[in-house]
Amino acid sequence: MFKINDYIMYGTTGVCQVMDIKSEQFLMDEPQDYYVLNPIYTEHTTIMIPVESQKVSARRLHSKEDVKNFIEQILSNELFWIDDVRERNLVFRSMVNKMDCESLITLIRSIYHHKKEGSSMKKINKNDEDVMSLAKKLLNEEFSMILGIEPEEVSDYILERVAQ
Repeated sequence: MFKINDYIMYGTTGVCQVMDIKSEQFLMDEPQDYYVLNPIYTEHTTIMIPVESQKVSARRLHSKEDVKNFIEQILSNELFWIDDVRERNLVFRSMVNKMDCESLITLIRSIYHHKKEGSSMKKINKNDEDVMSLAKKLLNEEFSMILGIEPEEVSDYILERVAQ
């Protein structure tokens, strides 16, 4: 259970702060406790999610030590590619929805590698670009909160550590 003022990752929304926990009754349903979330990088938005829902994709932010370990292991994450566009889109979307930093890193590196490679057999499409942008957004938001830097600075921070 999260507490008020906790920072969490919520689905593809990104980093949110738990602003409140309150009981609400909607329509004919029984009253239920909800987290009131404020997405950190989206202005003027409030989200309410049920405290007890099994369907809610929310987790605590990783620790600074976890982030350092993710960065240290970046180059050892195995790259992969799926030639079938539909299957690739399903797998990539599934990886983003897992909200797992290792999966996000693998996804970003795999798409970037194939984009850079430029082989006509391994082109990326708009779905690949979109899912890579979303993965970068989620990773940059979480790492920036943990490291105390701006989201735009995360890529340079990672590149500096990987190059050492």
